[in-house]
Amino acid sequence: MTGYCPDQLDPPFALWGRKAVRALVRARFGGWLALRTVSDYLRRWGLTPQLPPIGI
Repeated sequence: MTGYCPDQLDPPFALWGRKAVRALVRARFGGWLALRTVSDYLRRWGLTPQLPPIGI
């Protein structure tokens, strides 16, 4: 996930947000995660919310 943009892995999202990560987990592994769980994992892994650069 950290080496890819979402569009390279086929979710319909432009940025890696909680919903995009959840969609990727569902597509790849068939599992379902609550958004809160996704947030907890991302925080534990040191991934924080970031805004896209202006002008994209």
